[in-house]
Parts: sequence; C-alpha cells; structure tokens
Amino acid sequence: MKPSICKKKEWENFRTKILEIDNFRCTKCGRGREDGVVLQVHHKKYIRGRQLWQYDYDDCATLCKGCHAETHCIIMPKTNWVLAYHEDLGDLVGTCELCGSSLRHAYFIEHEHWQGIIVGTYCCDNLTDTTLASNHIESQNRYNRRLKTFLNSSKWFSYNDRELHSKNYICSHSIDHKKHKVVIIETTIGYFLRINFVAGETNFSSFEEAKEKAFFMIESGTFRTYVEKKAGKDQFVRRPSNALQSALQIKSN
Repeated sequence: MKPSICKKKEWENFRTKILEIDNFRCTKCGRGREDGVVLQVHHKKYIRGRQLWQYDYDDCATLCKGCHAETHCIIMPKTNWVLAYHEDLGDLVGTCELCGSSLRHAYFIEHEHWQGIIVGTYCCDNLTDTTLASNHIESQNRYNRRLKTFLNSSKWFSYNDRELHSKNYICSHSIDHKKHKVVIIETTIGYFLRINFVAGETNFSSFEEAKEKAFFMIESGTFRTYVEKKAGKDQFVRRPSNALQSALQIKSN
C-alpha cells in the first residue's frame, strides 16, 4: 500500500470502522493489540479502479499481520489443511516437515494455497483442526492389541488331517474367530490358509504370517469380498487348493 493512500482520511475512517466492527480483534486467531499483534484490514476481493475504502464492510475483515500474511500465502497457512493420505513407515524413520520430530506414521496434508507437506500425528490434527490422525493411531493400536491376542491365543490347536496325508504334510492348526473357522495347513514347503473351507493359493513362509493374513481378512472384511467374487468356483469345493495340492503332490480329480 502506498504511503499517500495510508494517509488519506477516507482510508483511516474506513479502516477504523472495520476494526470497530470486529472489536479490534483478528477474525482468524482472535488476538488483539493487547496481545502484541498489529491489526490490519484484509480485503476479501479487489475490484479494479476502486479505492481501498470504497468497499462494503462485508468485503473486509480485521486480521493480525501474521494471519494476513497467511491469507495471502506470504507464509505457510496454519488452517484449512486437508488430510490426503496416511502411510505407516514401520519405524521412526520419517521426519515431520513442520516440527522436525521423528515419526512412524506419516500424514500427507494438502492446502489449496500451499504445497502439500508430510507431518506427524499432532501436527496433522493441529493443521486440519480434526482428530483424524490421533483417531487413526488409536484405531491402529486397538487392532494391534486384537491381533496380538489372536496370534497368541491358547485356543489354537493342532491336529492331523487324514485327507491331506502325504510325505510333505506335517499338520494342521485351527481356531474359531468371529464365527469363522480358520485352518492353517503346515507342509514342508510352507503354510497354506483355509477359512470356512475356502482354500487360498498363497504359500506363506511362516505360521505367524499365515495367522496375520487370516486375521486381516476376517477383520477387514476382505474374506467376505473374496467369497463374493469366487462364488460358484472350485475354491468352494471342500478340497485342497491347487497350490496346496501341488505342495502335497496330490492329484486333482
């Protein structure tokens, strides 16, 4: 703003009126002069040829110097951010681009007037003015607790399935979870998963990996989707999957 304009009486009167309407407080952060901030008048729009004091009061608002700079994208805005997506890095290997803290859960947030940044849980909640990140962490923690209980449950039992008898077959492990019968078939070359007699084709390298997959499929609803897609196909016949037949060297009918 040119000095000559600032000195005009019309502008001073208009500026004072806007500050009075907003009770001499920033309409964005709520701070006033007593908080040590400089108050300025922000124009929500500009019309060519119109003087700064020739606007409707509704077209202007009181902002502190910092919030005014944010609004015009001179500095990074602190509000109106939106969470785009989240990624679990597996360990504290990431860095929050706002506060510099180490993070495992990385949240990519976007702003219509600023480039996207990666932040941690606290900064994500703060900038988006939500609890999406912290709620996600709590939900993940509850999932992990249920998973741990499932993996270490004393309800797992092992038995020999005579129908699968072969030189490569070792034994079967079973448990009931949320009205689903989970069976993990252990062979000399890997572990195979079967839920409610629906056999999968994946060869898991460990018992733990197969259990985690079973838990995820049931908890996430993936198993139900799988069943709907495979309805009427051979996987529903109560017999080993093609992969398991190959592992056990069983000839299909």
